[in-house]
Amino acid sequence: MYRYLTGSITFRVYTVLLIVSLTVLCFIILKNNFINDNSALYNRQPMRVLNPADGVEIISKNEDITSPRNLSKRMKTILYWTMMFKSKNFYFGDGDIFLDCPIFSCLGTNDRNYQPVENFDAILFHGPELNYKDLPKKRSPHQRYIFMNSETQIYHPIPNHPTFNNFFNWTITYRRDADIMRPYGVVKIIKTNEIIPPYLPAVWKNLTDTSVPKEIDLIVQNKTKMAAWFVSNCFTSSRRENVVKRLQKYMDIDIYGKCGKLECPREIETECYEKLNDNYFFYLSFENSLCRDYLTEKVFRVLEYNVIPVVYGSADYSTFLPPDSYINARDFASLEELAKFLKALVKDTQRYLSYFKWKSHYYIDTSKRYINCQLCEALHNNNEIRNQTYKDIYRWWTIGSGCESGPKL
Repeated sequence: MYRYLTGSITFRVYTVLLIVSLTVLCFIILKNNFINDNSALYNRQPMRVLNPADGVEIISKNEDITSPRNLSKRMKTILYWTMMFKSKNFYFGDGDIFLDCPIFSCLGTNDRNYQPVENFDAILFHGPELNYKDLPKKRSPHQRYIFMNSETQIYHPIPNHPTFNNFFNWTITYRRDADIMRPYGVVKIIKTNEIIPPYLPAVWKNLTDTSVPKEIDLIVQNKTKMAAWFVSNCFTSSRRENVVKRLQKYMDIDIYGKCGKLECPREIETECYEKLNDNYFFYLSFENSLCRDYLTEKVFRVLEYNVIPVVYGSADYSTFLPPDSYINARDFASLEELAKFLKALVKDTQRYLSYFKWKSHYYIDTSKRYINCQLCEALHNNNEIRNQTYKDIYRWWTIGSGCESGPKL
């Protein structure tokens, strides 16, 4: 009887162990198959190759562009038809530029021969480099031809040719009326990383009772110089050089670059900004063009440091930048009045420091990475941007930019 019970128990134990082993084995096999079948969705890198010649992301030749990606969304392909100045990828970045986006099933390439041109979902054209003799030979109804420009018509004009009438569907520019706005920088909320959209009436937090970080206070105490200006273009449409020359009658301005006597090469740009941060109270963020919505890195880069930018342009700065983060030269009746204000501000330390209160709640982002996400999302959600064509892109861009000339000396 004892042997019978012992044998029975042993048999049951072996049976349980066998069942468990088989279950584990089946689970491992299924898991491996699942990973292999879904590596394109959860491990995207093996499905891609990078073009080492220009660092632009392209699809692997073995990948079916019609297969589902990103929660059943089809991969959207983007072709960079022209260059954008010296960039082959329109300055969108190298590698997997959509990896961190909520919708990441997009990729870009400048390889016109990767697939039939009519199969791309979007084709990007840089306005100043448009050539009516060099355009795609075929076009599909689903495609979006996108006009892109980051500079003004004054210095980088686009061609006025009838071929481009009713040619473009979307626009990506620095202007707020573009389908996708691509500013030189944006303001974000520190706690949430939320963007304050410059294309909407901005609602800024009241920071009156906010204190300035101690480290900024210490930096300000060691500043000794009034204002600086880094510049290489000495004759501009905005005539900013005339404004600076007149302003120099009332205050000291150190001019670096081709238009001044001091030097700080672009090769050591970070060091130049650090010098600005440590020594100067103000920086002249004067634009070369007086055009609607046109404010550049001349403002945003300086705001990353502890210097107050004195701005000169035609943008609505109150929409783009937090209150008391800048001083607008065009708000003053004369340059003499501007100089008096700046000098008084330097003498009043607490008032000067109040121009940095915004840094307790906001920060500046000049990466433009979020634009990649907006483009990818727009291609997946056509309803987000209306189906359209621009009847006269030349008129929309040139007249709509509202550029004006600056004051004569």
